[in-house]
Amino acid sequence: VVFFSSKAVSDNYVVYKDFLSEQNWMVLNTHEGEEVSSLYAVKEDAIINVTIGSNIDAQSEVSISVLKK
Repeated sequence: VVFFSSKAVSDNYVVYKDFLSEQNWMVLNTHEGEEVSSLYAVKEDAIINVTIGSNIDAQSEVSISVLKK
């Protein structure tokens, strides 16, 4: 799933980091940057990757991929 958000990359990063933690995902890898941030986590039989990037329209592009093991 890919969608645009009016929130900054850093704001979206916090939203998804908190969400994953609250939903008992084990975050294995993170990257925080001004233009691109990402979270990689596992839970039971699934892997999730959340990537947030800035674009030229002052929006963030959020990409969420879930893979069932």
